[in-house]
Amino acid sequence: MQEEFRSKSGSATRFPIAFALAFVVVAAIAAYAFHEHNLSKQLAAQNSAVTSTLNATRDQVSALTARLDTISAERAAEQAAHAPVYHKPMAAAGMRHRIDDPRWKKMQGQLDDQAKQIDATRQDLSSARTELQGSIATTHDELVLLEKKGERSYFEFDLDKSGQFTREGPVGVRLQRAKTKNE
Repeated sequence: MQEEFRSKSGSATRFPIAFALAFVVVAAIAAYAFHEHNLSKQLAAQNSAVTSTLNATRDQVSALTARLDTISAERAAEQAAHAPVYHKPMAAAGMRHRIDDPRWKKMQGQLDDQAKQIDATRQDLSSARTELQGSIATTHDELVLLEKKGERSYFEFDLDKSGQFTREGPVGVRLQRAKTKNE
């Protein structure tokens, strides 16, 4: 029986110890949670204070930057108004050395070729003009010279103010209106 008594009294003493141990653990957790909660509040307050200080500093920097920009713009305007005019030195022109660029020589050669072609075309036009002027006869003597060259067949004819078609060579010709010098 003594064993039974011991087992009952051992379990009875274990229960209050376990209960007390659980209570201590819960109390420690609650105290730790309360401590962490207070710490987070303090950190949030510090964070908001630092943020407001930072914003104030940014505002000051912006104001100073704007003020500095206006001062530098005023100084630049003053310097532009009082700036000396630059005059190119006269001696520098004599010191220049021409640099021969192969691209420049190529371009100059192309321009020379174009000028030669233009001159040849002008000569062709002037010779064609003289040739055409030489092939138009206005008098009987010029017509005789053209016939002697033998380039074409020429017909000489007189027109009357009849208004009727008359056959002159291979074509029929009629004179509708004419202003003569003697009228």
